[in-house]
Amino acid sequence: MQRSTEKLYKIFKLEADFGYANKAVVGGLEKLTDTWAGEARADGLSEEDIQAVTDALNLYPNLDTQGRVHTLKKIGHILDIPGIKYLESPDKEENKPADEETQPGDEKSIASRENINAKSRGSTRKRAESPAPIPDDAVPSG
Repeated sequence: MQRSTEKLYKIFKLEADFGYANKAVVGGLEKLTDTWAGEARADGLSEEDIQAVTDALNLYPNLDTQGRVHTLKKIGHILDIPGIKYLESPDKEENKPADEETQPGDEKSIASRENINAKSRGSTRKRAESPAPIPDDAVPSG
C-alpha cells in the first residue's frame, strides 16, 4: 500500500471509531486534502483519482452519518483500499427488527435504561472536604 493511501486508511479507521463525527483530523477531514493531494501525487496516483478524493473529502462535513460512511467507502473503491471499502456503519442498533425492540414501558427497556444510567454515572460517594488522615502506625518512628 502506498504511503498516501495508507494514511487515508488509518484516518478513516479512526473516523469510524469516532462514529463518523468528523473528529479524526483536527478541523475535520476536509483539512487534510491539500497535504494528502501532494503526497498522492508523489506516490504517482492519477490526477483524476486525487481530484475525486479531494472533492469527496471537501463535501464530507456537510453529510449525515450514512452519507459520510458512503463517502469513505467510495474513496476506498476509487483508491482500491480493501480496508476502507468495508467500513462498518455505526447504526447497527437502528437496524434491529421491530419485534426485538422494546416499548417505553417494557420491563426490559426500563432495566436497560437503568443499567445504562448506572454505567454512565460516576461514583455516588461524595469527595472528602480534606485529605484522609494518616494513621499513627503508618508513620515511621524516628
